[in-house]
Amino acid sequence: MKIIKVCYLLSISLFVCGFNNFDSWQKIDNQEASYLTYIYKGEYIKVYPQIKALAESGDINAQYTLAKMYDFAEHMVECSGYRNCYPSWYKPLEPFDFSKKKAKKWYSEAAKNGHPYAYYKLARHIDYDGKNLTKRDDETKLALKGLMDRFRANDGVATYMYYKLTSYTFAVTPQTTEKSNSEAEKNLRLIITLLEKEAKQGRILAMHYLGKAYFHLWDYPKSFAWFTLASKHNHSPSGVYQKMVMGFIEKEGLEKETLLEINRLLSDFSG
Repeated sequence: MKIIKVCYLLSISLFVCGFNNFDSWQKIDNQEASYLTYIYKGEYIKVYPQIKALAESGDINAQYTLAKMYDFAEHMVECSGYRNCYPSWYKPLEPFDFSKKKAKKWYSEAAKNGHPYAYYKLARHIDYDGKNLTKRDDETKLALKGLMDRFRANDGVATYMYYKLTSYTFAVTPQTTEKSNSEAEKNLRLIITLLEKEAKQGRILAMHYLGKAYFHLWDYPKSFAWFTLASKHNHSPSGVYQKMVMGFIEKEGLEKETLLEINRLLSDFSG
């Protein structure tokens, strides 16, 4: 009886008994999961039945992964401060039925069960749905609360998400003030420091997010180099970002600098 009461009390604050402790990026990313390699490669159909079954059985990582598979917004190339970025979205290898309703359902399940990044994805949907994030409605507050533990633990991806959610300006752009650009650069430099540490530990998502962070700083050679490294780890969305960044590299004549950056990075990670 005491166990039941404890479980009930815990469920009030942690939503479910058996709440998962995502106290490291390894537990969050679940890189050892057999299905993740297929997801990274864009081979959704091969593992969809497995992931759906795991999600329905209560596997939190599978719930989050399934939500991302359904989420069309997750497949859009993030290109802050620009127009005419191409390619503009990532396509799985086989046709897949995206569904915002199903994406939000499974993000909600993953968030309810304790996945820290799921809160952020839900908050981004608030933005896409036309609500004003600056009002900090209940769902947005929950998103920030969900990220907070990992943000305080210096999780690079969580820190990226936190500043993306809370910053007025997240990228250095000519359209914003010098003060805003200075604040954005300071935040991005912090994010890069944290992500580089995780990338050296083998975190594939950190490599991809480093490409995004450097792109926001307009450092196209480093952005392309990190997307290249993530692609070499079979993270196919990074390949789409590569193509997008290459357009800016060619436009500004930065091919030589980009090659040097790629060689330096691949040399650093050759061991």
